[in-house]
Amino acid sequence: MSDFEDIPILQRAATPQPLPSVPISPKFPLALAMGVGILLLGGGFGATKLLGGAVPPVQTAALLPTASTPTDDTLLGHRRYKEVNRSKLVSVQGFQGSAPVAIHRGALDQYRALIKAARRDGVVLVPISGFRSERYQQELYDRQLGKLGSAESATTINAPPGYSEHHTGYAIDFGDGTKLETNTKLSFEQTPAFTWLKAYGAKYGFQMSFAKDNPDRVSYEPWHWRFVGTRDALETFYQH
Repeated sequence: MSDFEDIPILQRAATPQPLPSVPISPKFPLALAMGVGILLLGGGFGATKLLGGAVPPVQTAALLPTASTPTDDTLLGHRRYKEVNRSKLVSVQGFQGSAPVAIHRGALDQYRALIKAARRDGVVLVPISGFRSERYQQELYDRQLGKLGSAESATTINAPPGYSEHHTGYAIDFGDGTKLETNTKLSFEQTPAFTWLKAYGAKYGFQMSFAKDNPDRVSYEPWHWRFVGTRDALETFYQH
């Protein structure tokens, strides 16, 4: 079964904080009370001074989510990704008659330019894997789980279904057409293809997803690159 045949933020609304109440005595003039109310809504220095410092200014920053607000869209270091719609996928030629690889059509032009530029420099970049459905990712994950015996270990090699960058169609596993024995192996970093990707991949909108010592603690994968050269692709990976 090929990947192509099997194709298929959290926004935390901040809870508004109630404004501090101001006790008003019967002898407190109505006009003055209204003036205090206006000052309180502004959270300004005047209200604090008028009431003898008893009422703190309104902390508007507390009403807004911050960059450190935790999210629930990660699992064992992997982020949640939706499967791209089939209509947004196109197939590109695999290497030497192998099955075609499906990628997001938004990456197609830059992908073609990348491949052509590498060939001009004598480098044979080949696509090994592109889009993967959640069902196919489940098969890969189960295979690693059987080999390694724990979810923590398995997910350093294969993302759980629903958490793979390959679901987006923007992730591509590259190989070197002259050194096929290095495909999806750490030895790929010693090939001309990897050296060229490191030097020129960003020029065409591609970046390596899992570098050495990455913060997600996912195993180093020199062959796994993702396209971030359009607004949609960029938001797909960085909206978190």
